[in-house]
Amino acid sequence: MNLVVLFGSIRRGARFIAAPAVTLAVAARIADGGLRAHALQTLDGVLVGVGVVGLAFRLVPSRRGASDGEHPPLDLGAATVFLALGYALTSALGGLSGPLSALPLLVLAAVVALGDPRRTWVVAGCAVLLEVALHRAAHPTLDALSLGLRLAVVLGSAALHFTLTRAEVARVRSHARTMLHDERRRQRDSARSLRLGATASQATARPRSSDDARNRGSLEEIHASLVGLLNLTRRTMQLRTCALLWVDAKAQNLRLVEAASDDAIQTELIPAGAGALGAVMQLGRPVALAALRPDYAGLPYYPTPSGVRCFAGVPVIDDDAVRGVLAADRDDDRPFTAEEQATLESVALQARRLINNERVFARLERIKNDMTALFEASRSLGEAMTEDQCLAALTAAAAAIVAHDLLVFTAYDPHSGKHRVRHVVGDGPAGLAATEFADNGGLVAAAVRARVALPYRGQLDPKTQFVFTKGWR
Repeated sequence: MNLVVLFGSIRRGARFIAAPAVTLAVAARIADGGLRAHALQTLDGVLVGVGVVGLAFRLVPSRRGASDGEHPPLDLGAATVFLALGYALTSALGGLSGPLSALPLLVLAAVVALGDPRRTWVVAGCAVLLEVALHRAAHPTLDALSLGLRLAVVLGSAALHFTLTRAEVARVRSHARTMLHDERRRQRDSARSLRLGATASQATARPRSSDDARNRGSLEEIHASLVGLLNLTRRTMQLRTCALLWVDAKAQNLRLVEAASDDAIQTELIPAGAGALGAVMQLGRPVALAALRPDYAGLPYYPTPSGVRCFAGVPVIDDDAVRGVLAADRDDDRPFTAEEQATLESVALQARRLINNERVFARLERIKNDMTALFEASRSLGEAMTEDQCLAALTAAAAAIVAHDLLVFTAYDPHSGKHRVRHVVGDGPAGLAATEFADNGGLVAAAVRARVALPYRGQLDPKTQFVFTKGWR
């Protein structure tokens, strides 16, 4: 066992000093006039070979973490060895007057872009050391102006690549976060319009991550079911487009749920009263149009007029209210017959049933998760023997049930008529822990007196309501 520990220590030590040793050795050989193609020595070959092998050994373990799609930054040792090998190649092919005099700048740009941003100054320092050695080999007598200009170019290149790379990384990450946020919001809006999620009062009482995952799964199931239904309808009835649009939670806009078409379909929100779709929404019955002009712009699910000649829209009715529109159109002059409109009504009914079925499954999944969380909370409280264990169990249960930023437990003493903060989890105001306050008109005191959850429906009015005291809102 001691030998294993000793071997591990030696290996870690060798790995720690190998990169600086290779870099310093290369700098010393360059400054001493070595590493020249016409006068290479055995020591130069050994030094370059050790550098290449060391670079390979450092790159392999650093890239093992990239199997999940994430690429870690370039190891500091690998960056310095890579830079040293670049300077060695430049020196071997003529140094500053050779054809590869600009190679160190390219290598420096690569290692700065791929390396850890916190170690950029170390890489820049190694570049300065190697640059001084290369200049020493080219100019036996010190040429301060030439060396200063060369070092300024090297440091400027490192700073420029660092700034541009980090700015681009920040821009890409910001764009990715924006796209992810917009996609999550679109999914939540779609789930809310299809009534897959909880009600407004319940939505604040569950972790958003679990709701997002559940909504995403439900939406995927709905899309998978509807795409086959709409494609079959389109092929059977020889349609150009067959699309299902659903009204949002505020009944102000229509949102595309699924479409079967070879044309570009509008994915943005469409006003509920726009064009032929608005007529279907207002009348609550099928609407058929024929002999349309090629430039007819009353079909808002197309971004531009598309030459449609015939249109049929069927309302999707749920709970005695129009919840969506099934739109179908053709680019020939065959109008939709009464039998075809009845077929579209059957398709709309089937689409509504698919959505209702997924809505039931989503509710069952939500109830199952709630029961699991409550069971775990009950079990943890039953096993708790001390006050700290009870508070820990309540904290874990609240985290599984309620999405929150701050969790505060208070205790009320009926003899003194005061409330005392016993436990605080999260980023709360300084001094909140162990705070005492009287039985006042705050929400905490009112909830204890009334023995009901407050505020009503979880909607706090900060202008007229306060939680603990007026000083601790």
